[in-house]
Formats: sequence, C-alpha cells, structure tokens
Amino acid sequence: MYMTAIACAHAFQPSAVGDESRTRSATIFFAAGAIVGWPFALAIAIPFVFEELFVYGADFVTPDSRSLWFSYRFKYLFNAGLTAALIFVSHSICFLLCFCCMMLNHGFQVPVIGIDSIAYGKLSIVPWNIIKYNIFGGSDRGPTLYGTEPWNFYLNNLILNFNCIVPLALLSLPSLAITYFIDRKRLGFYTPSVNQSSPFTLLGLRLTPLYIWLGILTLQPHKEERFMTPAYPLLCFNAAVCLYLMRGWIEVAYIKLTNSPYRVSSILLFLPFSID
Repeated sequence: MYMTAIACAHAFQPSAVGDESRTRSATIFFAAGAIVGWPFALAIAIPFVFEELFVYGADFVTPDSRSLWFSYRFKYLFNAGLTAALIFVSHSICFLLCFCCMMLNHGFQVPVIGIDSIAYGKLSIVPWNIIKYNIFGGSDRGPTLYGTEPWNFYLNNLILNFNCIVPLALLSLPSLAITYFIDRKRLGFYTPSVNQSSPFTLLGLRLTPLYIWLGILTLQPHKEERFMTPAYPLLCFNAAVCLYLMRGWIEVAYIKLTNSPYRVSSILLFLPFSID
C-alpha cells in the first residue's frame, strides 16, 4: 500500500523525455512493492508502463521524431528496470547475510550462493513460487485449498470499510467520459493535436489501475480482505477525481441555468477549499 502510494506520486506526473527521474523513481517503488511485498502488486504498474512507452504525455512529438522519442522512452524504462532489479539482489544479500550470521553463531559453515535453495532443498525462486502456487495451482495445491468466495466479495468488503468512497471510485472512469462530452475544457486544452496527448487520456490511465486490480482479484476464486490493501491509495484517488468532475457538472449546469458565468465564482459551492 505504501509503495503504491509513493510510486503513483511519481507515476502520476506526465511522462516526458528529459525527465528520467520520474521513470526511475516510479519503477523502483513499484518494484519494491512487488519484490519486498507481494509479486502480484506489479499489475498496478501496467498503465504506467503503457504510458511510458506509447503515450506522449508532456511531450510534443511530430511524426518524423517519433522513432527517436520512442528510443528515449524505452531507454529510460530499461535503465529503470535494471536499477529496480538491484532491489531483488540487495534483498537477497541482506537475507543471506542475516542467515549466515545466524548459522555462524551456531558453528555452521554456510555457502554464500543459493541459500534459498539450500533451505528448501531444491532450486527456489520465492517470488516465482508465489505466482506459480496461486495462478497455476494443481490438484494438491493452489489458493482454493483455503476456501472460495463469491464474485462480489470485494465490493461488499470495500463498501463496509470505505462506504460512499467505493461507488465514487468505481464511477471515476464513467465520470471522465461524461466530462469529455459536457465539460471538455475542465482538464486543460480543448482540442489537442495528434502530436500530443489529450489530458483525458492521461487521467484515464491514472484511473485504470484500480479497475485492473479489482478485476484481477475478483476473477480469483480465493479472496481475502488483505489482498485489496495495495489498491487502497488508488481507491481514494479515484473517488477524489470523481468528486472533482461531478463538481464541474454542477458548475456547468448552474452557468447554463442562470446564463451568467460571472456569478458562478460567488457561489459557496464553487469556491476553492482553504484550510486556516
């Protein structure tokens, strides 16, 4: 959950050539959540990877410069992936050092390489074992051994814990589509060219991870409340965006009914929030 929040804080900035730090930081934190935490959490990063490789973001890209633009973006993501891979190496080294110290204290000689394989008695890659057990399963293994739940388990659980935030979060993408037709100027420039990304495309990519995560977990027969934890920051973000867009609808309706856009700023409903 914390890694998701920090990663998205970087990933939600518009991607751009010349801003490699955004790509590196987001990739590292997404990887940290998956490697140190739970491998499946990496699914939340799918829209980020798609945006990094195929969406212009903050860049203005002409057709003749697209190949060069793509090469820069691919290089940023590849370098960030190599950096993130160090998390797995350092995590394994830390575990190895701790294990060696423990064994040496008991008078044992422990080899430096393959400590997990020695501990389990065979070649073992722990993150892959988690994925293999939960996704591929088998007659004598798999998550269904611990019970199954109906498809609406997560919806019921989320409503119990987050109340009205849940429907707002799930309505965020439909709200974005409605805003596109009735309040298109809300997110920025009105008619983007083919050489730049629409702000609706960028915001849609930032709203998508929650749907991906909820969809993946809903399709799994074994369900637990804790599985939704990585997406809690996304749930709050989507709900906040939905509220912002709905507020825009009310403003548009008010202007149309009163036929006076100059009066809208004096109405309490449309005043910006402030904290003293």
